[in-house]
Amino acid sequence: MKKTEGNRMTVDQENRIIRKCNHVKSIGAMAVYVDTGCRRANMIKGVMVSSRRRCLECMITTKRNELQQTAI
Repeated sequence: MKKTEGNRMTVDQENRIIRKCNHVKSIGAMAVYVDTGCRRANMIKGVMVSSRRRCLECMITTKRNELQQTAI
């Protein structure tokens, strides 16, 4: 299992987290192909794309927000 730079997770662990998003179409080596509606997506050559790092940050912040709302 290959670890990603600056992270303690393996690529497989990252993929499991990223796949939980409703907007993900497919996951590449560096990019995540997403549907419209993803707030962190960019249009590159007519394709909606987000980076793996941005997807992981988004998923982590949404989990934090959900935990804070349930704690209240």
